[in-house]
Amino acid sequence: VKRPSHLPEELHNNTWVASKGIEFVRRRDRTRPFFLNLSFHRPHPPIDPPQAYWDMYRDVPLPEVPVGDWAGRFDRPPSDTNAYCGRLPEATLNRARRAYYAQIAHIDNQIGRFMLDLAAAKAGPTWFIFTSDHGEMLGDHHLFRKVYAYEGSAGVPFILCPPSGGCGALSNAPVLLEDILPTCMDIAGLNTPENVEGRSLLPFVEGKTPDDWRDYLHGEHSACYHPDLAMQYLTDGKEKYIWFTQTGEEQFFDLSADPEERTNLAACPEAEERVGRWCQRLVTLLATRPEDGLSDGQKLIPGALLPAVRSSLLA
Repeated sequence: VKRPSHLPEELHNNTWVASKGIEFVRRRDRTRPFFLNLSFHRPHPPIDPPQAYWDMYRDVPLPEVPVGDWAGRFDRPPSDTNAYCGRLPEATLNRARRAYYAQIAHIDNQIGRFMLDLAAAKAGPTWFIFTSDHGEMLGDHHLFRKVYAYEGSAGVPFILCPPSGGCGALSNAPVLLEDILPTCMDIAGLNTPENVEGRSLLPFVEGKTPDDWRDYLHGEHSACYHPDLAMQYLTDGKEKYIWFTQTGEEQFFDLSADPEERTNLAACPEAEERVGRWCQRLVTLLATRPEDGLSDGQKLIPGALLPAVRSSLLA
């Protein structure tokens, strides 16, 4: 679905979320601190911005859709209306992209509305965290939706703003959504439980990167839309290594030079050393999970079909 919402703007999902947040701020117990999570469903299908925002983006020029030299397998007609891949007619895809950008503009407006009301309510010193659970491929590399290791899906914004409003420090250090909990605990002056994997991001607010900060991130996803899409990946934000667990296929991207991941360097002789280094990191990491059968400590072993949730997490 990609069309203007049939609802008036004041009843749109995004507006409703901001309105409920404003209601909370106005009615809260002012003798106690508060923690508020505003969870916007959009930008997300159905792609249905309010009419005014649809009109705002109706005719705006759009950047070229990135398509990698490795994406030929997805260059085919979509199989159905819920397809995870396929080449859409340019006009159809651009209609969806403009509507998606319009959704984002609407959310920006609603966040601004909430923050103005929060300031007027004199809520006191307040920290803000802005992030997302995932992105949307939106036709990049002929792919749609999420679960991929590519930037359109896995690369999400992360803004941490202190009460002073000093949001000027920019860091390229690899951070995870797992860092949200310890950051909030640190802000509240509480100790983070030892079994929490994330770390506090407060040092970055002051423009400092801890000497022992992680060198890279590990991400993974079990088979979802197709068995061959199950993968493991590592990235430090400058380079990215992806290994597909069913097929053993490798992808390697130089994100510094190729942020849109158009060129797979995995088989290029000039990248062989870098690919080998990232591969060995994954070999070592997955060897700590022998139950998965993906690594014997010497090499990666393709073929294992992992469950959506590890049994250890269900215990």
